[in-house]
Amino acid sequence: MAIKVRRLDEELVERLDFYLRRDPITNFYPLYDLYDDEARRKTLWYVGLKDERVVGFLLIYRGGRVVPASIILDGDLDVVLPLLDLVGEDKAIFHVDPKLSNVVKSKFHIGNEYSTEIMKLKRSEERLCIRHNVELLNEDHVLEFLRLRREWRPSLGSMTDEEMRWAKNELERGHVYGAFTDGQLVSIARLGELLSHIPEVCWIETVFTSQVYRGRGFATSVVSKTVENAFKRYGVKYIGLGVRSDNTPAKRVYEKVGFKKHRDRCWLNLNVEFTP
Repeated sequence: MAIKVRRLDEELVERLDFYLRRDPITNFYPLYDLYDDEARRKTLWYVGLKDERVVGFLLIYRGGRVVPASIILDGDLDVVLPLLDLVGEDKAIFHVDPKLSNVVKSKFHIGNEYSTEIMKLKRSEERLCIRHNVELLNEDHVLEFLRLRREWRPSLGSMTDEEMRWAKNELERGHVYGAFTDGQLVSIARLGELLSHIPEVCWIETVFTSQVYRGRGFATSVVSKTVENAFKRYGVKYIGLGVRSDNTPAKRVYEKVGFKKHRDRCWLNLNVEFTP
């Protein structure tokens, strides 16, 4: 049966939704982009069809503030090849299954490549270890939050009014947890948006500890508190997160709390240099 490629329209949404829900942890962000109005406007979708059934997709998200387009690609080789022909970006980050890495590299001049993993934690399998003062951050913590963000991403430069507004908005949402010592914020974990259409899953998007405070259990405390609230306060069944495969200290923290490897992924830079 021949493969057909179509741009996403309303008639295809239900079929794409069915395809993505086979693995809502891996496909958490595609499901977010599919249903969030603002994200949908910034996302270009194509789907591959075989006998009118969705067998693959291409997602190009162009909404990043400081990063190039993010491209997520999935499907077997016979659908991936025609989907890749539709990529017109000259700067992007590909997020794919490792089995598709060579296909992407055969068509694009890929620079650095990173192996990553998706990890998941099932409710009732968590092992919480909270040995430090962990708080839900609010707008009073904006400057401390941005200070840590700059340590994580030194290339951001001086703080701007726009970034201050962004940070205030992030903290007002109530999904960023911070670990403190002697009144200083030293570690954070950010829980992603909770999606009404997949209430069983949420995602920890960011975990970062100040360099001089690493190895003291702060990350374990802040991740544990985030996990505790996600399960008890929001009632999700699974929590997912992404991590570089060679980031052994971070993986050790997540495994200590109960996370297990779910899937391997691959991060490919096209004419850019960003790291997971």
